[in-house]
Amino acid sequence: MISVDTSLEARKRALRETRYGVCAFHSDNTVANHQVVNLEYEDRITVSFVLSGFNTVETREIRLMGTKGDIFANMEENYIRVRTFGSKEDRVIRPAVYGGSHSGGDVLLMQDVVTRLQNNDMHQARTQASLSLESHLIAFAAEHARASDTVVQLEDFTRSISNQRG
Repeated sequence: MISVDTSLEARKRALRETRYGVCAFHSDNTVANHQVVNLEYEDRITVSFVLSGFNTVETREIRLMGTKGDIFANMEENYIRVRTFGSKEDRVIRPAVYGGSHSGGDVLLMQDVVTRLQNNDMHQARTQASLSLESHLIAFAAEHARASDTVVQLEDFTRSISNQRG
């Protein structure tokens, strides 16, 4: 938030007197404007994650390629397309639309937590803290790799963080 006071004068003052008015390209900003992260999982499964600040549309696209076909999803246009090699027809799925942050993921997560608490059942939750921790560790390792210009082994990175807790 640029200012608690949302008046035009307060916003102008914040731009003049705070870092909000500093050009990202002429400052000490070290945030990546684009990044490619290559991951290799067990059984030599590979993933390339591409993040770019240079897009005309803010959206998430997912492309999965496998031995039997591929899956493409566009979160802005709200569709998932499944193609099987050798098939002439694509299967298109249009998920339910939820508003809010993370394409409705925040709302759904909180609905799930409330339901689990009401039913006193946390065993079959939509997500688990361990999965969230793992995905965040991957993101931190990717940033460490970018900042240090090195290849990072996730197991070693996790161990080094654990050792820093002291």
